Amino acid sequence: MRPPQPPMHTVVVDTYYPAFLHGFYRQRPGLADQPYAEQQRALMAAHFGTADYYSRNLAALGLPATEIVANCEPLQRAWARENGLSLPAGPWAVGRKGDQWTLGRRWGFLPWPQRPAIDSWFLPVLEAQIRAMRPEVLFFQDMNSFSPDFLRSLRPYVGRIVGQIAYSLAPDADFSAFDLILSSLPHYVERFRAAGIPSELFRLGFEASLLDELTPSARKHEVVHVGGYSPIHTERNEVLEYLVEAG
Repeated sequence: MRPPQPPMHTVVVDTYYPAFLHGFYRQRPGLADQPYAEQQRALMAAHFGTADYYSRNLAALGLPATEIVANCEPLQRAWARENGLSLPAGPWAVGRKGDQWTLGRRWGFLPWPQRPAIDSWFLPVLEAQIRAMRPEVLFFQDMNSFSPDFLRSLRPYVGRIVGQIAYSLAPDADFSAFDLILSSLPHYVERFRAAGIPSELFRLGFEASLLDELTPSARKHEVVHVGGYSPIHTERNEVLEYLVEAG
């Protein structure tokens, strides 16, 4: 009789807006020095983006899952410290022992002191995490941030590589390394299928557990916009501006 197989483990890789991350840590002095687990709990409790909604709902189905915020430098550096991964010091280490500078070139010729770029820790930490966790499903929320070469380098440590996208595609996007792409946009599904990449329609929803954490506000709003407002949201911005002008 074959022994029971362990539940399928999913790792959800996400990236957060840098402005949010800087504001989050600025409002919580000392958090960047805390263990990885404590930083992770605090970050998920902020409910930014999809937070830990994927992992908690998968867990409810008996499928263990883990979230990784791949571009959160203090969080990822904490994981590296706790797992013996050596990294160059970075911007979050300013003023602390071990802070390092390198000599670069500004405008191509002028010697200029600089700190190591995000590339010095971003992919090395994520790769080490995937190697350690070896998930059956590696699920990317930000598909534009990872090259096909990097994804293929993870092949020996994962079962399937899946991505979710409902945002603008990078001009040079190459998603050929994905086993499956999910999207809430039907035309994206058709586009990926036409390119020979398996794709399925994926309806996004609302995390109902948030309702238990909301506190009633004395201030009421007749209209509330939840979402992005930037130059890439052209039609959305026009609608919002029209509504404002219409009173």
